[in-house]
Amino acid sequence: MEISAVSTHNSMHMTGLTALPPWAQEKREKDAILTDPRLADLLNGRTVSSIDKAQGGNRGYLVTLSDGTSLTVNVTYLRREDGFAGPAKFELNFPNSAAARPESAVRKALPPAGQEKREKEAILAELRLAKLIGNREVVNIDKTEGFNGFDRGYELTLNDGTILMVGLMYLPPENGIRGPASFELTFPGSI
Repeated sequence: MEISAVSTHNSMHMTGLTALPPWAQEKREKDAILTDPRLADLLNGRTVSSIDKAQGGNRGYLVTLSDGTSLTVNVTYLRREDGFAGPAKFELNFPNSAAARPESAVRKALPPAGQEKREKEAILAELRLAKLIGNREVVNIDKTEGFNGFDRGYELTLNDGTILMVGLMYLPPENGIRGPASFELTFPGSI
């Protein structure tokens, strides 16, 4: 009888120290990445768009940021010193902070349709536009060739028939690194 009680106690004790299922371990690792102060240092005003398992057998994650840059966070699994099974202990290895800034991170140019979509979304999210149109609504946005010295422009048609021209100037790539084209918007007025 005593043996049974000890056996039950031991099996209950071991239940609390079982390894996590892979999805739960992955969640733990992603949560650790998101709450690590080193990530906050690397964001530099950007946000995390996605965290995906690294491909090719790498132990780590590809963290994609809002500006299209990405960085790899490697995971080093540590040996449990207590000898028991349980959730895997790990360390996160972030890239050097300076190396992961936008100017040196992996950047991909957007296809033209993706860049145009990004520009239109920026126009519609712009506070200056909201102030200009008041209660009116944008019903159409057409890309135009440059005008008044701008690289490109967009013609916005409002629901009352007003046409508003928005100028766009492309900024030079940071340190010559390609990536989604940076730009500035100018709202010169309506015609």
